[in-house]
Amino acid sequence: MADTPSTPSSRRQPATRSARLRRVVQSALWVGAALLIVEALFGDRGFTAMIEARKQHQAAELALQKVRAENAALRGQARRLKEDTSAIEEIARRDLHLIAPGEVVVIVKDAKPQ
Repeated sequence: MADTPSTPSSRRQPATRSARLRRVVQSALWVGAALLIVEALFGDRGFTAMIEARKQHQAAELALQKVRAENAALRGQARRLKEDTSAIEEIARRDLHLIAPGEVVVIVKDAKPQ
């Protein structure tokens, strides 16, 4: 037993520094990778921000479709008012409560129940 030139701990001495350095570097790389993943998921331009931006984009698309439909309806109404005199008369009767010459207005009131 005395012939043993080195003990296991003395053989590992030079390797311990390189192993320790390797462990420190690996740990630093793992921490760095974890930070990058967290930033990619939750950062200003991360995955969650991208999902929120998609939701906002879809909402804006729906609002745009509604505005385009309303715009088309208003264009049709404007065209109708330019071309059709009966449309003007209809609006005048409905909104302004106008009557044509010679017409008689009859107002009917409901009888109160006794």
